[in-house]
Amino acid sequence: MEPTQTAHPWRAAARTAAAAAVGLFPLLNGILATSMSWLTENTAIIPEWLYVVLNGILVAAIALTALVTRILAVPGVVEWTRKHVAFLSPDGNPPGRHELV
Repeated sequence: MEPTQTAHPWRAAARTAAAAAVGLFPLLNGILATSMSWLTENTAIIPEWLYVVLNGILVAAIALTALVTRILAVPGVVEWTRKHVAFLSPDGNPPGRHELV
């Protein structure tokens, strides 16, 4: 049976991107808001566009995460992980793992 990650690689990439966005956007924007208020009180004025730029960087990081997930779902890469780094294989059960020798 083929792992769902390999059968539907774009779904796996979309799930990873959604999970990263749900976790990272609130966290990083909370840190950013706290940092910006502290910086504004204690230093010079912070430009308004900085929020946009930092959120753009966050979007790029999430897109890169989705791309890496998509690459890891390619059947050839799945086979390579089964042979060389079995603990990273999507099915967690590489061929021959439970066979008697």
